Amino acid sequence: MIDARRSSIPATNRSRALAASVALLLQLTMAAVIQPQVAAAAAVPAGFTEVTAFSGLVNPTAVRFAPDGRIFVAEKRGTIQMYDGVGDTSPVQVADLRTEVHNFWDRGLLGLAIDPDFPARPYLYALYTFDGPVGGTAPRWGSAGADSDPCPDPTGNGCVVSGKLVKLTLTGTTTTKQDLINDWCQQYPSHSVGDLAFGNDGALYVSGGEGAGWTFADYGQGGNPVNPCGDPGGGAGGAMSPPAAEGGALRAQDLRTPADPVSLDGAVIRVSPDTGAAMTGNPDAAAADPNARRIVAYGLRNPFRMTVRPGTGELWIGDVGWATAEEVDRLADPAGSLTNFGWPCFEGPAAQSSYAAAHLSICENLYAQGGDTKPFYSYRQGQPLNASDNCATAAGSSISGVSFERDSGGPYPPEYDGALFFSDYARKCIWVMTRGGDGLPDPASVKPFVFEAAGPVDLQLSLTGELFFADVNGGTIRRVVYDGTPSPKAMSWRPRGAATDTSPQPVIATPVTGTTWKVGDTLTFSGSATDAQGEVLPASALSWEMVLQHCPSACHAHPLQQWTGVSGGSIAAPDHEYPAHLELKLTATDSNGTAATVTRRLDPRTVPVTVDSQPRGLELTLGTRTAATPFTTTLIEGSTTSLSAPSPMTSSGTSYEFGGWSDGGGPSHNITTGAGAATYTATYTATGTPPPPTTMTGR
Repeated sequence: MIDARRSSIPATNRSRALAASVALLLQLTMAAVIQPQVAAAAAVPAGFTEVTAFSGLVNPTAVRFAPDGRIFVAEKRGTIQMYDGVGDTSPVQVADLRTEVHNFWDRGLLGLAIDPDFPARPYLYALYTFDGPVGGTAPRWGSAGADSDPCPDPTGNGCVVSGKLVKLTLTGTTTTKQDLINDWCQQYPSHSVGDLAFGNDGALYVSGGEGAGWTFADYGQGGNPVNPCGDPGGGAGGAMSPPAAEGGALRAQDLRTPADPVSLDGAVIRVSPDTGAAMTGNPDAAAADPNARRIVAYGLRNPFRMTVRPGTGELWIGDVGWATAEEVDRLADPAGSLTNFGWPCFEGPAAQSSYAAAHLSICENLYAQGGDTKPFYSYRQGQPLNASDNCATAAGSSISGVSFERDSGGPYPPEYDGALFFSDYARKCIWVMTRGGDGLPDPASVKPFVFEAAGPVDLQLSLTGELFFADVNGGTIRRVVYDGTPSPKAMSWRPRGAATDTSPQPVIATPVTGTTWKVGDTLTFSGSATDAQGEVLPASALSWEMVLQHCPSACHAHPLQQWTGVSGGSIAAPDHEYPAHLELKLTATDSNGTAATVTRRLDPRTVPVTVDSQPRGLELTLGTRTAATPFTTTLIEGSTTSLSAPSPMTSSGTSYEFGGWSDGGGPSHNITTGAGAATYTATYTATGTPPPPTTMTGR
């Protein structure tokens, strides 16, 4: 789904990634019972109120409004629920795709669309992570009909899957499925498939991430065997190294390497909703490769959400960043010319330092050609958007929704006509960018619209023009209503009251309090529960969830996996940027439907890694951090990240050429942390006074 990066889900998922668990759970060092919690209304402008439209859903990822008043909600596990209207409280499940959906970390059923001519054309369209390779069968990693699926080694070798676009024909309350596209090879469990949106011309737009790693600059060198997606220049199982590598995140630039088949990773495509083939009039409609014919934009990391600006053919894209920036991208004329938004060579408006330092030919050529199409709007991770922005920044950043208000005649005051709403999952915020004098959203006008929004991963307007959003954490769909009366101020989550003797009592037996882990460890867990009368509850009354909490300052959640009806299980400890920890949750539900949850915090073992150089003071890169040497970063034991030494380099008026790393690795290579502290030193040789500076766009 979506992955946030440091003060970064990116991620989502990434991370992941799309993450779907409550980030405000107490961070406990021992198991403790958590009673049911009630979310207070979020803070909204005067005259607005945020209310719950639908509840009781399972990780909702998208909400869509049909022309006849029906409402459809996609759930991450692979199911679609149908409501008769806003007042309906009893949805009907009309699709169950769980056997094909890989629901792990940021993966799952993420995109949903309704045919514009519904119900005359009774079609729904779903975009999901397919639990199998391109052209393969499902399930590869999970089990038929399961709500949640495993991945034995998510951040080491990864679990190779793909993406699928399907057309669902609705008859009564059931659907039949037609496969349209199976592509989007993905090695790691974030930057998966993205969104679906219909253009005003009837074209179906489909977005997908590049399926690459996020703990290192991924050009296809990870996994065993390496390069399982078979990208050039090593091919499947072949060594991948700069400058010729074209794998990992570089799949987002695949359209620029015509010698090999084109993938859809990191791209937006424009296709027929009936066949999945390229629409007539696409920019590269004459290409021999069918995927090349489909693509209208590429160079995207995780284009998680899209929307069409009312009254135009423009497509607007929310692309989740890695180390520095989140993007709102504008595709002004999708059928005009191909648009390259630059990832991974660029992030936000500037060159991406970790990939630039790797001296990859794909990026070097792009820099030499003058760069990419810059975002319409971008914001820095860890910083407020402007002086009026009071949304939290400590938990990271992950753009997670984009939607436009009507040009006129909507239910909100006229100042909102034509405005752009966009959300950030990690910051729990929805902003509004009102229309400027040129008719486009004015970046100078950005201000918070919903503060402390609950888990927003999709923004959508209703038929009347009200803003709805999917709360993936709480299982709700929220609605922002305008009635002209003052709205309540935001309040924090609060318990209903202390535990009573009517609640079941779950107990986590293992892992014990204080258990620590390193990347790749198998974490086994077990537990039990009794009801209020002390009777042992069966395993069918138990459910588990493992969540990765990423805490750059505050924490945001990456849900990893869920288990239902078992007394225990296991999971491989994942890799992630530090600070982070795991949170194991056990929920017991008695025969009366009363539930209680216990949690156990599991901290990783960490090691300090120092980067140095001879001479000192040169700027080198470890993972997402670029700094003058020497500098030290804390990593999780067993973590893999990238180490890069740019060359040539200028410092204090002297030019230097890279000589070698102390570990014998190339200028850009991966390292895996051991159990103890480590130092990596890059040696440079002075080559004289640097030549006069040259201008290079974005570099």
